[in-house]
Amino acid sequence: MDLGSIAHDLYSVPPEEFIAARKESVAAARTAGDLALSKAIGELRKPSSAAVVINLLARNSEELLQDVADLGEELREAQEQGDGARLRELNGERKTLLRQVAVEGAELASEHGVSFSAAVANGVDETIKAALASSEAARAVQAGLLVSALSGAGMGFIDLSDSVALPGFELNPREDRPRERRLTAVPDLPDPKVAQEDAARDLVAEAVDAADQADTDLKESETAYEANELARAELHQRIDDLKKELQTLQEDAAEADADSRGLQRAVAQATKARDTAHKELARARERLDRLS
Repeated sequence: MDLGSIAHDLYSVPPEEFIAARKESVAAARTAGDLALSKAIGELRKPSSAAVVINLLARNSEELLQDVADLGEELREAQEQGDGARLRELNGERKTLLRQVAVEGAELASEHGVSFSAAVANGVDETIKAALASSEAARAVQAGLLVSALSGAGMGFIDLSDSVALPGFELNPREDRPRERRLTAVPDLPDPKVAQEDAARDLVAEAVDAADQADTDLKESETAYEANELARAELHQRIDDLKKELQTLQEDAAEADADSRGLQRAVAQATKARDTAHKELARARERLDRLS
């Protein structure tokens, strides 16, 4: 069990299975007692979609990527020699090869369920251009261990430090023999500007739909708000009416309390007068009885 073979296996699995496969490899190394290896495996990064497509090409279209490496060598040689006629000829081959890589990359992406959006296509294109510009970049592409797309073609320096899973990547040995590039005529790819315009129109259409939905939501919210405000106003009016009614009832109750106290005094006075009258009646009867 070594990091190189494990990395080659990991960067061969479908991207959605990468994390699980890496965890399994980390666990296996830890079980084997190799903590340094388990740590190194855990640090292997999940590849971007563009890197996944390039890695698929490295495993399924080795001859095509070798064509890229060979053409890059010839381009650099012609440039060093200042051979304009040869450069013009090779630039024609370069355009054809870039289209061929794009078509084959799109087909592999479709077969393996990988998104091949405009951004992914651009990442693949920039990576192949970097491979044409630099032999080191070409070797990195052929190794099939990319974690992100390459860039920097035409700038005199291709930075591989953050794009390759293993710094010391290795290629399988191949026979060093003359070979011809298998350039295949492919239909022209859609104009990137047209694709960008289509994407922009799609965004506008989505934005229009979103705006329409927002308008509908706003109208519904405004209707609900108005209905709630009406109900709220009615409730507050009802509260005001009840407060007035309560005040009237409290005033009536206060008057009734006052009347009750006056009537209580009248009852007490009437009771006292009655008692006095009954006493006078009793005394009058007694006098009458004595006279009789």
